[in-house]
Amino acid sequence: YKSIIKITITVKVGTNVQTKTIYV
Repeated sequence: YKSIIKITITVKVGTNVQTKTIYV
């Protein structure tokens, strides 16, 4: 399954960097 749209969200909280990749 390959997604047509790739959304990458980077959230930086303090010293924590969270990268979330959502395929919709």
